[in-house]
Amino acid sequence: MKRTFLAVICVLAMAFTANAQDFAALKNDANKAMAAKDYTTALDAYKKAEAAMPAEVDATIYFNAGYSAYKTKKYDEAASYFDKAAENNYKACKALDLKVASLKKAKKMDEVYKACEAGIEKCPKSRTMVHTLSSKYYKQGAKIVKKANQMQADPKQIEAAKAEAKKAIPLLEKALEIEPNNSSAKTLLDNVQQMIK
Repeated sequence: MKRTFLAVICVLAMAFTANAQDFAALKNDANKAMAAKDYTTALDAYKKAEAAMPAEVDATIYFNAGYSAYKTKKYDEAASYFDKAAENNYKACKALDLKVASLKKAKKMDEVYKACEAGIEKCPKSRTMVHTLSSKYYKQGAKIVKKANQMQADPKQIEAAKAEAKKAIPLLEKALEIEPNNSSAKTLLDNVQQMIK
């Protein structure tokens, strides 16, 4: 019984050591490919390294796999890896910025805004997320103002145009709350306030 138990322990120890060596070799291969800007090979090696990763997470794998996926235009995959890097607090703010960039490239704007809203809590100084989210509210407000301006062309609709323009105020204020230096939102808000007098 003792021999069987010891044999099992030895096999497990050898498997763990082999797995750790495989992981290190795969990570090294991936890093070399990335340094050579061979992002397709790097991504493949990072995926293999992730599969062989020991219990202790090495979040550099996630970040570098995300970067390699981004460079090979696999934006959905990149976003997923950057998310894992951020969850493991590896270059979290940079990872979240790159997640947003990946989602933009994938043209998944609803997900971009969700990522920004969640990411700003963790990284309130992220210019990428702040500007992206502020721009969302600015664009929504600008669309309303454009409609109000078109309505103003008809003298019979002046009051309706003012009512329509008022709908843009909370959106433009939200844009400025997120990004106080958003000059476009500030100018448009000033114009709306003049319009509704």
